[in-house]
Amino acid sequence: MMIKNNLKHLTETLIKSAMNNFEIIPPQALDLEEAVLGAMLVDNDKITLAFEILIDGCFYSETNKIIFQAIEKLYKKHEAIDILTVRDELVKVKKLNEIGGALYLTKLINRVASSEHIEFHARILKQKFIQRELIRISNETSANCYNDEKDIDDILQENEKQLETLNNFSDEKPCKTLKAIGIETLEIIRRRIECFRNNRLTGISTGIYDLNKITNGWQNDLIIIAARPSIGKSSFIYFNIKKLCEKIYFEKTNEEVILFSLETSNSQVNQKLLLSEFDNFSYKFKCGNISQSEFEKSEKIQNKIDNYNLTMIDDIFELNELIKKVRFLKRKFKSEDKKIKAIFIDYLQLMNVNDLNKNYNKNNEIGEITKRLKKLQKEIDCPVILLSQLNRNLEKNIIPRRPLLADLRESGNIEQDADVVVLLHRPGKGNLEEPQDIIEFIIAKHREGELGIVKAKFAPDMTNFFDLSDEYIDNYNKKIEDVMF
Repeated sequence: MMIKNNLKHLTETLIKSAMNNFEIIPPQALDLEEAVLGAMLVDNDKITLAFEILIDGCFYSETNKIIFQAIEKLYKKHEAIDILTVRDELVKVKKLNEIGGALYLTKLINRVASSEHIEFHARILKQKFIQRELIRISNETSANCYNDEKDIDDILQENEKQLETLNNFSDEKPCKTLKAIGIETLEIIRRRIECFRNNRLTGISTGIYDLNKITNGWQNDLIIIAARPSIGKSSFIYFNIKKLCEKIYFEKTNEEVILFSLETSNSQVNQKLLLSEFDNFSYKFKCGNISQSEFEKSEKIQNKIDNYNLTMIDDIFELNELIKKVRFLKRKFKSEDKKIKAIFIDYLQLMNVNDLNKNYNKNNEIGEITKRLKKLQKEIDCPVILLSQLNRNLEKNIIPRRPLLADLRESGNIEQDADVVVLLHRPGKGNLEEPQDIIEFIIAKHREGELGIVKAKFAPDMTNFFDLSDEYIDNYNKKIEDVMF
């Protein structure tokens, strides 16, 4: 007990010492606090604006904080707000004398020359609050670092959690007016018209011509690509990444692609990108049976890969860590005048969430992951392509059938949160009577577009995909129809 008391005393001493060393009062603006409260009392039209910016912690003065809380209580009950109703509310909670009586409320009203500047004043108060919170968090972290009983990981986690909360509060997104939304909508339409006239995609190329025709490229959506193991879903996103990185490289755009590879190491991903440039080279590469000319070609290809705007991360499995990393990279790239072009995650079922209730099962956890990733996609405003497993039920059939949305593993929330769901199917997998090199892309959900099935040629050894000729597709479709009908 004595040790705990001593540690508590040490913590308090350090915090007080830090404040005394600076010999300054914490950031505040009491005159603006009074001006904002006075404006809220005399102009009800400005109250909503104030509540969009401020919380009670933004008021340094305890007196002003109590008055703000009284106004907020009346506001939530949709009651009239003026000096009389606020006075009565303070009487009810027995705090009128604590704030200096009705005379102080009158003083607040007299402080207001005009309510027109309430937004500007409120933002200054918010800034002062954030400064005070940063000082508090820094002092607490410093004190905890002197405490040998504190685990460093716990200190870091608590520090990051508090900073993230503060960052979310500071990252204010004001409501857009209908006019502003209308301008954005018209701009989207103009851009689509321009892309159509110039035969360009509005989104990111999938690398497959017929798939692009249906999707117009990957849009700024949460896109789920699902299949059973060894069908080709990882190969497909490596193919996507390669095509996208090459486009960025040749067009010299300031854009970055992010890959969270939970299943495959960064080195293995790099090898797959390299092997995609060779024909039937996989076995030779693994055995080391490579000629000098093949090795020299490998060096040239690797030099090209080295210049890709690709950030690969293979050591993050926890969702909140992943989201934190994306936000960090967004800030980093912004400082370099770059933006995130797309985020790929391989794959959903390998992720976990640490802050869930212990009663949550895997279905609940998967639902929480897709829900938060959808929010992240909207925040970053780029395509998020997420791989997912399908249920084992597909493998019970003697002849493999095409997968359905219902086959999504822990499917409820995946299907609900995704904007686009593409299911991969290889008819020849387990059925030697079917072509072994054909893969089907089944667009099973498309929030803003068509559904359909697209076929392509898949070369697993090359991690590569190729468009099929019209004649090949017609013959293939006819064969399928003959079998089915």
